[in-house]
Amino acid sequence: MSECSAAVAFLVAIVTNYVTAQPPERAENTVLVWSAFGALAVVSLGLFFWERRLAAGPQNDGVRPVPLGRIAAGGTR
Repeated sequence: MSECSAAVAFLVAIVTNYVTAQPPERAENTVLVWSAFGALAVVSLGLFFWERRLAAGPQNDGVRPVPLGRIAAGGTR
């Protein structure tokens, strides 16, 4: 596992060095950069709260769970 982490860190370092040595022209557009950052922040917060809701488990609506075999067979008893 540590060899895999080291390899990933090495690849990230190579990409980081390349990007900082020759930044694209669009990186100089601050409105574009901050808009992208804001959009990513909103999406990550949305995913965070969605994950928390999913981790909380199913809501108890008073409905009994139906066995998977009955659903697959199309039975309604």
